[in-house]
Amino acid sequence: MRAIIHTQEERMLILDRITGHRPELARALLQFSWATGLRTAEMAGLQISDIVLTGNPKLVVRAAISKTGVARELPLTSEAVRAINVLKGNRTTGHMIVGRQDKPYSPHTLSERFRKLYSGTGIQGSAYSGRRGLATKLVESGAPLPVVQRVLGHEHLSSTQAYISVTDTAVHNWLEKVA
Repeated sequence: MRAIIHTQEERMLILDRITGHRPELARALLQFSWATGLRTAEMAGLQISDIVLTGNPKLVVRAAISKTGVARELPLTSEAVRAINVLKGNRTTGHMIVGRQDKPYSPHTLSERFRKLYSGTGIQGSAYSGRRGLATKLVESGAPLPVVQRVLGHEHLSSTQAYISVTDTAVHNWLEKVA
């Protein structure tokens, strides 16, 4: 089953419905996923030292945590920077994303964390909802496929295309352009 892509309204509803232990961290985790499109293994392996917040903020996906074994740098949006600041708190070293007792997540446990966050809000979603959502939003905004490919860290354009969905909004917007 392909990951659900959420509208902006659904994302706001998800964030509003987050409850439980340290909801601000849960919200930041979702926002970080939505803003970066990282894989769960990349998020789980990300170190605070991989984040550069001065000058032009960026994150470095090291080859060691990348599925393809190729390092890449991603510029960070202001939304991603806000999420990072919440996730890292006052910590200056160690894993970027940690659970209770400051223990790092495994990729599987992080994926389960996403599943529980979404199910707790009553809205379907998974760890890959952010990744597919970002890819689709980039294409809807007019980003060339090679840009999306670089963001997602895919070797082949065909992998990137599998992440992109054609939404009703995109169809409507393109029909409006030519009508």
